[in-house]
Amino acid sequence: KTRRKFLWAQEEELSGGKCKVNWNTVCSTIENGGLGIQDLHRFGRALRLRWLWLSWVQPDKPWRDFPTPCDQEDKNL
Repeated sequence: KTRRKFLWAQEEELSGGKCKVNWNTVCSTIENGGLGIQDLHRFGRALRLRWLWLSWVQPDKPWRDFPTPCDQEDKNL
């Protein structure tokens, strides 16, 4: 939200009236017509899923016993 506010309005609050392009389009790659800005929600989910995957494929690692920051939706995926 902070990046979106800065990109469109350089203000603390943002109404939908100043957004000229869909945020999904902005977050798409430059080759696909976007600005190449990472969608932090999707990126964070990918990192959490990788954490789960590593705990499954490398059970002998010492960090395996630490709790993961994954919610139930991540585990369902």
